[in-house]
Amino acid sequence: MKRLLFSLLFLASSSASAQNSASTTVRVEVNAVVAPVDSILNWVPINDLLTTGGQMSYGQIPLLEEAGFDAIVSLASANAEVNGLEAHYVVKEGMMFTQVPMEGSPDRVELQQFFDALQAQSGRKVFVHCNSNRRASAFTFLYRVIVLGEDEATARKDMETIWNPDESETWRPFFDEVLEREPDN
Repeated sequence: MKRLLFSLLFLASSSASAQNSASTTVRVEVNAVVAPVDSILNWVPINDLLTTGGQMSYGQIPLLEEAGFDAIVSLASANAEVNGLEAHYVVKEGMMFTQVPMEGSPDRVELQQFFDALQAQSGRKVFVHCNSNRRASAFTFLYRVIVLGEDEATARKDMETIWNPDESETWRPFFDEVLEREPDN
């Protein structure tokens, strides 16, 4: 396998005063092992235009473009060390990037932002991801059932290759609410 070394140089200028302008060079190195696109953590193809997965490395981003993806929708928590430059690399490869950051429990606002992000990419090949494909698979399941009108059992099979939100004290009430089903007592 090839090893890629990305070296980025950032020039930061400090303009604290017009008379004293300092310039600092910061070097960031990211080692990335290049592997097949389907080696992305918890890779789950849904159909020809939609795939979910976990956080990819920066080195895997060009592979997504080579595989024909047009857009990336990220539900990952913002983390400077893990995905701080993700948007840069995605756009550099010519793909669209949308971030719907999720922190803590899911809510309807985030779900609607996700639905809007996917609908904005209608007809394009989209990779939806979060850190481990739990949020991505859950929100994609809800999109398929609520927006696309797909059969719940069929959509659930793809999600459950990763996890079952009904077993989560956080996610089960959210699913009950958005799917308008009676909560178990």
